[in-house]
Amino acid sequence: MKMGTKLALAVAAGVTAYLVVRSAARATGEAAGRTLAAVGEAVNPLSTNNLAYTGANAVVQSVTGQKDQTLGGWIYDLFNEDPMAKADRLYREQKQREAANELLRESRRNPWVSEEQNTLADQVPPSPFNVGA
Repeated sequence: MKMGTKLALAVAAGVTAYLVVRSAARATGEAAGRTLAAVGEAVNPLSTNNLAYTGANAVVQSVTGQKDQTLGGWIYDLFNEDPMAKADRLYREQKQREAANELLRESRRNPWVSEEQNTLADQVPPSPFNVGA
């Protein structure tokens, strides 16, 4: 049986169980009805209060130490970099490139010529064919 078919059957079974428990809760007394309604909510696959959802989130919250973390949020965090950390990393890389370029410009400066000639030399990269220059 295909995975999609199994999932559809599981959802259908959960919805059916939920509907049966809910209709039984309406037919019984007040206290028994509340108990059955709670059981129905616990097996409802479309509820965020069902046992599987709350259980998985409790495990994720204990592992990560974040009280509001969910399984879906944790999986997203595993495969996606934090936007602020990424921006910080890109900023640091840019500053490193700028510092390296400044060192390169300083290494090209000739102390025996004028500042104007050095500035012009910064604008024109050396040719790879002028090895001896």
